[in-house]
Amino acid sequence: MPCNLAELAASVAAAMGTVEDSRAARGARSRRGARPHAWCPLGSIARLRLLAAALCLAALTFACRATGDAVVVHGKQGPSRVRVELALTADQRARGLMWRDRLDRDAGMLFVFPSTGDLAFWMKNTPLPLDILFIDANGHVVSVAENTTPYSETSIPARAPARYVLEVNAGYAREHGVEPGTAVDLPNIATAKSASD
Repeated sequence: MPCNLAELAASVAAAMGTVEDSRAARGARSRRGARPHAWCPLGSIARLRLLAAALCLAALTFACRATGDAVVVHGKQGPSRVRVELALTADQRARGLMWRDRLDRDAGMLFVFPSTGDLAFWMKNTPLPLDILFIDANGHVVSVAENTTPYSETSIPARAPARYVLEVNAGYAREHGVEPGTAVDLPNIATAKSASD
């Protein structure tokens, strides 16, 4: 469900207003006859900071959900979720992870090809060592290339026809027990393609 910033802001404001009304009421009782004051959104820098922080958090949450494509790899060590950047077009697939000097531990890139075929990758202009998982149209790993050599222009072919390729940090396959036959839950590619058009 998408994050509704207006609803979140209203909820935070209402909660802060309730706290302020409660404090005002306590203060009024202790001052005998003093009137409790209404909550004013511009009355306190602390309240404004809290509201700004809540809005920033909501915006970040919404952004993460909007771009939250992920795969789940069912290795021998149990399921592992990988946040993925999708490479859907020929240009995106050609560029891949070139010139990237950092990749989060739980992140990767999923290359989506128009059809199943004999695929081969290389590491040209890629400074990070990677594990490359070749995946068939049914969501099963058919080949694994572990700990590839940065900048190498040597071809790395799949051992069987594949439709998808998942690039992750080197060591991922060993750590999670990924091998040919491992099942992979893929994101809804049709939805992702229409969103990217």
